[in-house]
Amino acid sequence: MTASQLQPHFPPFTRNAFTISTPSPGDLLRCRLVCRLWETLFTPYIARTVSDRSRPWFDTSRHQNRTKWEAIVAAADTNNAVRATFIQKHKDHVRHLTLYDQWLLVTILRTPLTQLTLLRIHGHFTKPSGETLPDEYADISKALFSVTTRRFPAPLSLNRTRACWQIIRNNPNLKHLWISTGAHEALFGFTMASPGVPTAEVEAFVMSTLLGLHKLRYLQLDGSGLDEFVLQRLPTHFPWITSFVYTGKVAGLSELPPGFCTTLQHITIFASLVTKDAHRVLRAFPALRTFELPYFTSSRNKVLEPNSEEIVTHPFVERLSSSNVASLTLLKVCFPKVRKVTTFNNFTNFITLLTILRMLPGLEKLQVLNIYSVPETSNDNSTAAVDQGDVQLRSIYIQNHPWYPSNITQLLSRAPHLVNLEVCYIPREAISTIAQTCRNMERLQFSVTQRCFKEIHQVLVECPKLKSLQGQGLAVAINDILQGPGWTCLGLVKFQCGIMGVPRLSSEEEMFLKYIKRDSLSSDDIEKAQRILEKQQRSWTTQEKVLRYLAQFKELQHLDIGFVKLPCRQRHKRWVCTLNRHCHRMSNIPVPDSLELSIASGLAQLASLSRLEMFGFKEVDHRIADNELRWIAEHWKLRRMYGFGGCVVDGAQLDKKVQDLHHAVRMVVPRIVILEHVSGAVSVRPRY
Repeated sequence: MTASQLQPHFPPFTRNAFTISTPSPGDLLRCRLVCRLWETLFTPYIARTVSDRSRPWFDTSRHQNRTKWEAIVAAADTNNAVRATFIQKHKDHVRHLTLYDQWLLVTILRTPLTQLTLLRIHGHFTKPSGETLPDEYADISKALFSVTTRRFPAPLSLNRTRACWQIIRNNPNLKHLWISTGAHEALFGFTMASPGVPTAEVEAFVMSTLLGLHKLRYLQLDGSGLDEFVLQRLPTHFPWITSFVYTGKVAGLSELPPGFCTTLQHITIFASLVTKDAHRVLRAFPALRTFELPYFTSSRNKVLEPNSEEIVTHPFVERLSSSNVASLTLLKVCFPKVRKVTTFNNFTNFITLLTILRMLPGLEKLQVLNIYSVPETSNDNSTAAVDQGDVQLRSIYIQNHPWYPSNITQLLSRAPHLVNLEVCYIPREAISTIAQTCRNMERLQFSVTQRCFKEIHQVLVECPKLKSLQGQGLAVAINDILQGPGWTCLGLVKFQCGIMGVPRLSSEEEMFLKYIKRDSLSSDDIEKAQRILEKQQRSWTTQEKVLRYLAQFKELQHLDIGFVKLPCRQRHKRWVCTLNRHCHRMSNIPVPDSLELSIASGLAQLASLSRLEMFGFKEVDHRIADNELRWIAEHWKLRRMYGFGGCVVDGAQLDKKVQDLHHAVRMVVPRIVILEHVSGAVSVRPRY
């Protein structure tokens, strides 16, 4: 059930609730209790999917202090009769069925259900029901099944097996049929004349059953022994089956001719294939769109024949499930239409990454957890061998990568379509490469270990589509902003980058201005004070220009001009502004040539940033006091504010210092009701 199906039936004031997300089964149950009209409306959707391992068909919320087994027993004993009555009453609405326990199997046989489109048989049937299964089934002989030793008595398992196949035969509209391997611990397989070859009676039964399911699209028969039998008949007898899960032996795939089946689009093979077998499968099914080999990730089933140089190209496969790097490199298959794969765990070196990009030339999203370091000199010849020109990558995420500068720079130089880049850190040369090559970049997040003022400024100039720039150690120089080319990324939404090189008064000059306010001045002091005041006025004029420059980015929601792990920073200590007549100082050392952020220095120029939700100024040598906080409260609707973390009141205990600071900000900005001191940050939340 989707929100679009429900929405037209509700009055306008309730429609938004179902537009935001699809209702859960619990939501549907509560809605059913509103009135009789809603009961009639919601009951078909509740009864549409029946599974005795999900609510409302199985609920362990009242048994949280018990073990899982005890919860299953308690829920089954108390609620199965009520649930069975509900299923029997609304059987015409049931479309999806998942079987685990015997009570539901008995209920379905008694009802019976005939409109199923999806059937999953997962159950171990480990809790025998007090009600017995029937012993007679039309056209399902006991001789069809191989009676083996099970944990349950043979008659019980035999009746369960016949009951499951009876449900399958009762539902000719099935589109999805899945019998899991776990279910066959409690069910019997078919009688075989030889491995993979059923008896004539079994063959007739299976053919008559599957031929009656003309709408079947997905088939999985784990543990039944029929995988090879069904696979051989897919193109001739079952062309409507487009998804098949193979759990048989590798020998059943070794004799498939090229172009064997042109209708199968999705295949999953639970077998230990070598490279030549995988190539044979791909040639046999040329129309495949999904190719899954789960056993390639197992250490017990390694891909062999790494010396084979033949590379097969499959033009239609769009999805791969295996994320094991060795599997893709040794598989030696090129998948040009694969756009996304699951996260890669580890790359041994840069060459492995380039090899993957060669096998997946159409890959758009790359996610890697770790890349290990190797000597860079060993990569020269190998890199040239796998370098195949530009790649189609649009997103790169690398959690940990001790790469050498030339390696990541080389990768970025081959990715002109890159839109999103999120890595640990990159060298200065790579930032210049981004500006020169990745003109479509929208989101950047990285850290630097050396100052890269001009390179970061170049990115802001050359990437007009940039919407987010975040990271540690990022900073730009004020001269580049005012004198260099203008930034073209007017749609910037998130900006985390410090601004340095601001002409500010020194600590001695600030103390001198405080001194002349309360003492008499000599003629020399007057001249010195005049020079300092002129210098301060020039500084304010320059800062006002910078803030006016930032004000043109009216889409900004996240503005952080603070400094986090700034490389090669200078140490500087000072006393800061006064909040509510209390003197505060920074415990972490501020950057001296940063913005002042006072009303006098042009803070009012940022009034156009009406969408701003977060403002950060950590380790900035700021002068934010009562007047500035009042201005912020009047013009911005901030949710978070970073920069007051580390401010303490002189002469007070640690806990008292933080409390006094929070209280001082509350006194100035009364609409702020919660201030959280977390990792040097103050979180600001407005009152609703």
